Amino acid sequence: MRARRRGEDYPRRRGRSAHSQPPAEKRAFGGTLFDAIFREQIGTCLRRSLDRAEGEGKGLRIRLRLPSNRLADVPWEFLYDKTTGRFLCLSESTPVVRYIELAESPPRVTVDGPLRMLVVISSPGDYPPLDVEHEWANLETAVSGLVESGRLQIERLRVPTMDELQRRLRREDYHVLHYIGHGGFDSDSGDGVLVLQDDAGMSRLESGRDLSTLLYDERSLQLAVLNSCEGARAEGTDPFSGTAQSLVRQCVMAVLAMQFEITDESAIVFARNFYE
Repeated sequence: MRARRRGEDYPRRRGRSAHSQPPAEKRAFGGTLFDAIFREQIGTCLRRSLDRAEGEGKGLRIRLRLPSNRLADVPWEFLYDKTTGRFLCLSESTPVVRYIELAESPPRVTVDGPLRMLVVISSPGDYPPLDVEHEWANLETAVSGLVESGRLQIERLRVPTMDELQRRLRREDYHVLHYIGHGGFDSDSGDGVLVLQDDAGMSRLESGRDLSTLLYDERSLQLAVLNSCEGARAEGTDPFSGTAQSLVRQCVMAVLAMQFEITDESAIVFARNFYE
C-alpha cells in the first residue's frame, strides 16, 4: 500500500459530505434509476408483487443481482418511485438488498442463549477525532432493552488493534461485529481499508482482505456493521474489491456498510436508529 501522510487518509468527516445533495436532486436521480429498471414487464411484475405482498400483510424485498462491478458502483439505494412519492429503501416494506453470488453458501447459525456483539471503536491520534464516546453511548442505549431481557450481550474491544481483535475472536464466539471509525478505499491496492490502531494509539490501515481472512473461521458471525466511510465501495472489475464485499466472500452472512462518505453526526444517528 502506498504511503501517505498521516491524518489525510479516509477521514469520516464532521462537516457536510462531498456527496450530499438537495432532496429534489435525490428524488430526480432516484426516479431516473427507477424508471430505467422497472420498465414494461418488469414494472408490471413489481406492481403485482407489491399488491400481493400488501394483500398478505407482508413486505417485498428488492434483491439486486448486479452482473458487473460497474453497476455495483451505482447508488441503487436512491431508487425512487414517483407514482408513490417515496424511496424504496426508506420503507420497512420494501428493503433494497445487494446480493453477491458465491461459490459456497454461508452457514446459518442457530443461537442458543443471547446474541453476542463485539464493538470495535477506533479513533487514532493522527486522524481527525470522532465523537466515538457519544456513538458508543447511543449504541448502548439503543440495545439496552435487548441486554436487559438477556437476549443480547454487547462488548467493546479494549484495544482496537488487529492483534487484539484476533485474540478476542479466538476466545469467544460472536454473532455481530460492529466497527466505528474511519474507512475508505485504496485505489493503489484495489481494496477497501479500515483505520485501526497500533500499540501507540496511532493509525494502522487494515485491508478488507486481511480482515476477511481473519473472520473466515468465525462461522458464528452472521452480521458485520461497518459504520465508516466507503466500506462498501469497490472499483474496477473485481466484485470483491471492497471491504464489505470481501467479508461476504468469506461467508459473513450479511454486511451493512456505506458506499460513500458519511459525516460523524450521520453515523451516530444511523447506528442508534438501526439497532432500535
